[in-house]
Amino acid sequence: MLKPLELSLFPSCIQAVAWSSDGELAVASGEHVQILTPKASDQADPEQEGKDAWDTIRIRVNVFTNLEWAIIYPQSRDDFSLGVEQSFSHVIGIAWSPPGLGRFRRSVLTVLTANLILSLWEPVGENGQWVRVAIVNHVMHPDPGTVRALRGEELRRFNIRSFHWCPPLLVPNSPVSSQSSSDPESRWGIHLLVAANDNNELAMFRVRRFPKSQSSPQPYCVEKLAFHPVKAEGALFPQSNPETILSRTLQERARILSVSCGPWDWSASPRDSSSSFASAMVAVTYGARLLVFKASVGLNDLHAEEKVTPRYEAIAKFADHTLGSMVKETECHRVTGPLEWLHMVEEDGRGNDQLQGTQEQGSSRNIILVVGIIGGVVTLSIPLSVYNESSKDTKAVKVQDWPAPIFPAKNKDAEPHLEPVSGFVSSKNARGTPVLQMGTLGGLRGCMSLNPSGELDAWTLPPWSRTVDNFREQYDLDLDLGGETTVRIWGVATCRGLSAVLFTRHPTDMIEYRMSSAERTMIAFGSEELHSLLDLYSRLRSGNGELPPASEQREGVITFLLSCGVCDNIQSHEDQKLVYAAACCAIVDNQKEAIRSQARRALEHLTTLTGADLSIEISKCNADPSHIPFKPSHLRDSPAAHLFEWCEVCGSSLSWSSPDEAQCAEGHVFARCSLSFLAIQEPGISKYCPVCQREFFDEDELASLPDSHFGPLFRKLFEAYDACIYCESKFQSS
Repeated sequence: MLKPLELSLFPSCIQAVAWSSDGELAVASGEHVQILTPKASDQADPEQEGKDAWDTIRIRVNVFTNLEWAIIYPQSRDDFSLGVEQSFSHVIGIAWSPPGLGRFRRSVLTVLTANLILSLWEPVGENGQWVRVAIVNHVMHPDPGTVRALRGEELRRFNIRSFHWCPPLLVPNSPVSSQSSSDPESRWGIHLLVAANDNNELAMFRVRRFPKSQSSPQPYCVEKLAFHPVKAEGALFPQSNPETILSRTLQERARILSVSCGPWDWSASPRDSSSSFASAMVAVTYGARLLVFKASVGLNDLHAEEKVTPRYEAIAKFADHTLGSMVKETECHRVTGPLEWLHMVEEDGRGNDQLQGTQEQGSSRNIILVVGIIGGVVTLSIPLSVYNESSKDTKAVKVQDWPAPIFPAKNKDAEPHLEPVSGFVSSKNARGTPVLQMGTLGGLRGCMSLNPSGELDAWTLPPWSRTVDNFREQYDLDLDLGGETTVRIWGVATCRGLSAVLFTRHPTDMIEYRMSSAERTMIAFGSEELHSLLDLYSRLRSGNGELPPASEQREGVITFLLSCGVCDNIQSHEDQKLVYAAACCAIVDNQKEAIRSQARRALEHLTTLTGADLSIEISKCNADPSHIPFKPSHLRDSPAAHLFEWCEVCGSSLSWSSPDEAQCAEGHVFARCSLSFLAIQEPGISKYCPVCQREFFDEDELASLPDSHFGPLFRKLFEAYDACIYCESKFQSS
């Protein structure tokens, strides 16, 4: 099992820990966010413990420029907010985006600070420095692109109070599992973010990243798709006396503190339409009540033939959900959040969970909404037909109370603990069953699983519970507190079958005094499968099990390039050079007759297009793998010189003896790009795979060079194969 971590910090909010699908742990602590990344497989030592097995980066997130956050002058009594105007802008919420949004298809860190600014962060540079790359609030500004000071309702609309990343909206009718698909929206999905502002209005945003090849002043684009005011009938705090001044004040000051989007359902898409439609339920906690809405998104294929990115236009809207009347049964509880969804899922191979049973067999499936309340949770078991509003039978929805578990149960008649839930996470166990893990600030913890019949089992202990108890007992012994100790759970996160819980230890029978230098927070791990850091690192890859030989992994890329090489529209010199390199790689490294014959056809076509003498290469297509000798220096001035590679140090030609490295006639050696098979002759223009350590061209860095020239086929290749073809891991900057 992974060794627990001890961090010199103190959490600044609930749900203060988040774990990306890339294995990066983020912890919110005051003005900073601490990010921990498991060390690479060649650097990790199973004997290392705690923080020695992780790379740690600390970023400060509460420093803003005037362009990012304009000066807010004192507001009126109705619009005044102490946290926004006078706080130090501590972190009050963190989350990772779904994979595929950031550079190298990684996740982007989303940070909400106490000044109600929601920002996106990603690493840049060789040292892994994290920078703020976008601020979502700017889209809510009435005059985008300006820094005009806002007041009153305009300011409340600008401030974001809560947010949630929607599940990735994967475009249907596309080969989702095919890595050679040139449509990123079908592999990684369209990234949507739902948020609630300080004026109690829901908004949905589409977030996408611009490659460096496109001229854009900002690396990320945030587009507002839908806007919906939230209005609730009746009291927002039903437990209070409606005749009191306190109740009226609470009613006026109530805010949406939690928002969560459920899984997308495509079953309502009309088959005779060129557009695709998906719907999902959006749940919010407004005051002490639970409200639900329906979000609908339509996708229009704008560039079906050009295959450009972004290819799809998204149109969204919010509407009231049929289940709105049903949630009144939860009004007897003090709803606090957070919110979580449980449903039968299947993983698409890239860390994204897809909703099962959206077609014929899906009508019997249940989707469970778990809501945090004072003293436990309440669940709403929603049939899929009610979820997508194909049925209006709200009586089929089952509402059930789950008091916070106490292990061991000393007295079944004891009064329940009146404390809110501080951490929720849903994951899958070894059997593929959805599991909910929960913790509270009072140290209560539990997990429940969704059985095949769609029902929730009783509370059990989570896999990390024993580790938490051991650290509490050790804390009690070290300070001789006589058992008067407790733990506070600040959040739970999960990644590829492994769970992490963030907790602190405290005495219970005295006033606690804590200095900043003595602040300590623990992270404990638990799992039914993983037993070491190396297991975690191997699970971060999309593929499992033993990988085929590298020559077999290259076959798909070679076939992809050679099939383009027989087309008449390969007129770009850079694209012709790319096809020639693929044909040479097939000659040197591949023994399959079909691929070698395809290489012959591509070389013959290049001969027709350029007039180059490729007889040596063509003659080797029928023999066993063999090397291709150096080209004479006089060919450097020929019309077909662009096909061949020339050493930028001495000017001599590069030979083809290996798909992994190139050597010129004078002995200079260069690594070959493991995707385009071209020699990498300049520093700083490559990326690498952290698992198999192979080197690739970095298309973004190439695009930023002043004399960069690469054709459409090069862009298409690197867009289609945006993960390592040898181990399916994500790239990193070299």
